[in-house]
Amino acid sequence: MADIVPKVECSGVNGTAVARTGQNNQISGVNDTPVDDTAINHESTDTNAFATSNGDGRVQEVNSSLVEVPGALLFGTQESPLEHHIPQRQLRILPSNCLAKILKHGQIFAVGEESMCRIGATESVESFLRLKQYLDHGDYQPFQPHISLQVVDAHGNVMEWSSLALRTDKIRSTKATWDLFMKEMKLYTFAADHDYAELRAFSSKKLRTGYPVLVAETLALLEHLYLLADLLKDEELLNFIKTSSERHRNELIKHPKFLAILRQSVGYQNRLGHTLLDIFIEANQQQAQQQAQQQAKQQAKQQAKQQAKQQADLFLSGLIPDQIETHPIQTITEPTGDLLSRLHEALAHERLVIAKANGYGTLLGQSGGYIRNRDFTFEENELLLADYSREPFNGRKNITVENARGQKGDILSTLVLVIPPTLGAGLGPAHTGRVVMDREWRTFNSPTGRHGHTSGRSRSRSPSRHPRQTPTREHIRRF
Repeated sequence: MADIVPKVECSGVNGTAVARTGQNNQISGVNDTPVDDTAINHESTDTNAFATSNGDGRVQEVNSSLVEVPGALLFGTQESPLEHHIPQRQLRILPSNCLAKILKHGQIFAVGEESMCRIGATESVESFLRLKQYLDHGDYQPFQPHISLQVVDAHGNVMEWSSLALRTDKIRSTKATWDLFMKEMKLYTFAADHDYAELRAFSSKKLRTGYPVLVAETLALLEHLYLLADLLKDEELLNFIKTSSERHRNELIKHPKFLAILRQSVGYQNRLGHTLLDIFIEANQQQAQQQAQQQAKQQAKQQAKQQAKQQADLFLSGLIPDQIETHPIQTITEPTGDLLSRLHEALAHERLVIAKANGYGTLLGQSGGYIRNRDFTFEENELLLADYSREPFNGRKNITVENARGQKGDILSTLVLVIPPTLGAGLGPAHTGRVVMDREWRTFNSPTGRHGHTSGRSRSRSPSRHPRQTPTREHIRRF
């Protein structure tokens, strides 16, 4: 007898048709849109994964007397249509209505005195294999510990996943783990199509606890299982899908499939449209709230900077001392030429000195006579005017100086440095530039001798060669 490959078209709960087409047993979702495994980026990797089994042991045998149980159920792939079989002892465990729906897709034939049911090549071969494993062991692939479920983090590192692992939007499942999850979704639909409530409940529990349900998995559940779970009143799976959607809503709304499912579901009187719309609104509200918080932080930071600047300006203004009104130096009212002459005289006679560091000396001119004290103070780099004409008050190593406030004091000469006449420029002594009226002096210093005399030394002694009349302190260090 020729092999018959039937078209698998199973009716769901309450007569709802759930069609499968294609070689990958694709599940029809909203508007019969099949699962596109290539639409979501998954890494192709070899793995021996395992999802934790939550089975309750072997399934109890159900009375199948209303349906004649064949000796075996034969099924397989296109390449090998009769590769697998489910023996009669396992078929007897199935509920009668489930067994009847399965046999309806096959062809009964006799082998000797025993009948067989041949389904042949079927797109549900993976689901039939898991059904056989469940009937035999109370569990199905992935078995512990042969297969482990894995995820890829944001840096491309592959790591083991467990149900207690932290779930974030920055990780994704590997290709092998994703394929196992899709087969689990197909098994859930297979059990619902054939009214096998116990297997469907077991598959629902595995979907909730046995796999990493991240952004891609949540989107697949919304697209292909939410309406079916709502029809079957599977509240646990519905609540799980909703919770996972809320956890990954910020990433879900960025996916183009999410908006497509939302548009298709809004017009229907079901919970999917409301759930997707709530997720979309909450995600946008959260983003708007985050943007408002970010703007508030920026404004607060700018205000803090302005306040800090104002406080710094106030602090610096408090450091500026009040202008000292005692003994003001009259410079503006005096002629500029006289000031320069006096400055030049002080430089030439080394009377301008500068303090090396903060110090003190004896303040002169107090009432009660000259008494040694520490009332004359000066600061580092303070400009002082030395008076070499006066005898030191406290010893020969001291000098008399005057500060800008008009106070005179007796201090150690080693505490100050003499400002050189060149003012540090190294170009010769500074001068006022006045014309000297002495004819012989001009002739002596003229490089060309244009005043009727040849260049050379004058017969009279130059005024510049006269010895310094003002006494100075030679032991004061120069710059």
